[in-house]
Amino acid sequence: HLGQYYTALAKDASDSDSTSAVPPPDGTHDPVPVHALSVAAGSRFRLVVEVRLGPGEVMRPWLDWLIAKLLVPALEQLGVGCKTRIGYGRFALCDQAPGTAVEGEGEADPNPAERPTDAEQERTVSGVKVLYRPGRPELVVALSTGERASVHGDQARRLLERLPDQARARIKKKKELKQVTVELKRVGRLWEISDLRVAGQ
Repeated sequence: HLGQYYTALAKDASDSDSTSAVPPPDGTHDPVPVHALSVAAGSRFRLVVEVRLGPGEVMRPWLDWLIAKLLVPALEQLGVGCKTRIGYGRFALCDQAPGTAVEGEGEADPNPAERPTDAEQERTVSGVKVLYRPGRPELVVALSTGERASVHGDQARRLLERLPDQARARIKKKKELKQVTVELKRVGRLWEISDLRVAGQ
């Protein structure tokens, strides 16, 4: 990205007699932009998981467990590709359950009742504790259902900025804020925090 700086570092490292420190990059350097391929939000992907060990029926329960408990949560919570720490590369599972055919192909979803209804796509929860993780940054709420809701990166920063000054200072100092009302929306199988309010706001 900063070719002049890295070239000077390499030259300095190879010169055993050098005692001069390489100055850090500054506004006089000509950085080369690093481009990252991106995909439009809402794009759909089909992920095929294939196992070649043993007969399919024997491996099916293990494969379903692997997809539901490891692969899907990893894609939803961690993501793949560049800039995952700030929220890029995260996937949301489409309407079918793990191990079923894509809508319109093959067998239909055997458990349509398990899909969230429209009423379950958004909800408001009051009196909860919001945890703050400054590194990403990330806001997290543990729900009474055992699920968790979160938001990170720029969205978390925007929600923090909208808090009253006293509440914002408290959550940044103590890394938590109690008695908060949060607005949640479902993204795939996860809950995302779309808004938060403290008493009197």
